[in-house]
Amino acid sequence: HAPHYFLPDTAFRSAETGGFVRAIELRRTGGERLCGPHGQEAQVTHRVVHPVARRGLVRLRVEGVQDAVVVAEDHPLLARSGARTGLEIANAQLLRGGGGGGAPQ
Repeated sequence: HAPHYFLPDTAFRSAETGGFVRAIELRRTGGERLCGPHGQEAQVTHRVVHPVARRGLVRLRVEGVQDAVVVAEDHPLLARSGARTGLEIANAQLLRGGGGGGAPQ
């Protein structure tokens, strides 16, 4: 499986407790079971904290959800129109007037 990268405060639902755990709280050695998409469980293999680096982030709005999702500009996402980067989706939201896009505050 390809590695996944998350901001430190990204919250996941624990498949073990049903509560939430932040990415930075995951054990370095992994082992946690998290709720994944479509009700599937995902096993954490390990946690790596990367050095601070300047990265482009974009804010995306999800219909029916009050909060925005923040992802890296080059983060791959699956949209109805196919695979796109966070920046491509943010720009499309701006063009449609969907309130997404732009750098996080």
